[in-house]
Amino acid sequence: GDWLTQAGTSPKLVRDTSGTYGWSGHNLALQSEDFSTTWANVNSTDTVNSVVAPNGTTTGDTVTDNSANNQHSIYQDASIIVVNQIFTISVYAKAGTRTVINLAIASLTDVFIAATFDLSAGTVSQSGVGSSGGVLAGSAISDEGNGWYRCSVSGSINNVTSVFFQASLADAATFSRDGWGRKLYIGDGSDLYLWGAMLNRGPTALTYV
Repeated sequence: GDWLTQAGTSPKLVRDTSGTYGWSGHNLALQSEDFSTTWANVNSTDTVNSVVAPNGTTTGDTVTDNSANNQHSIYQDASIIVVNQIFTISVYAKAGTRTVINLAIASLTDVFIAATFDLSAGTVSQSGVGSSGGVLAGSAISDEGNGWYRCSVSGSINNVTSVFFQASLADAATFSRDGWGRKLYIGDGSDLYLWGAMLNRGPTALTYV
């Protein structure tokens, strides 16, 4: 068991009986199961509580792209992120008519970490960093059953001006990224499903809370 207190909800470094330090459970994302609230849409729309989530409740959301030739995404301010410190963004995703999702933590142009996930194959199809600042610590995908995958990317950036974290749809599993780590494409009303976004300190996605 942990011998340092874990009281409260803020992230803390704790040590287990083997002497290993790690981060206590925490989620720095807001409204992590409702993408119509503190999240902003860019060339996309949300349909809330439209699909059964990994926890068995009908709280999964549908995210649908529009016809713009641009990014198709949802994002949230991430001003809590600290410069040159490792953070992890994760989300549960399920293929709809769109089968690729991209996750990124980004700030100024070409300051980002990002990873792309093929939900039909259950693989990380590519990952990358911005040319002006980004250190990738890792990316991962895990099968959570019923078509759901938990996708995550970890790393640090060297500038946190206007920093945000983002989930964006993509029409290909590998592609050249724009300055914020995304795929630009012409949408056609295709969709996928999201639930349980999480932002935590450290190089891996912690247990979802």
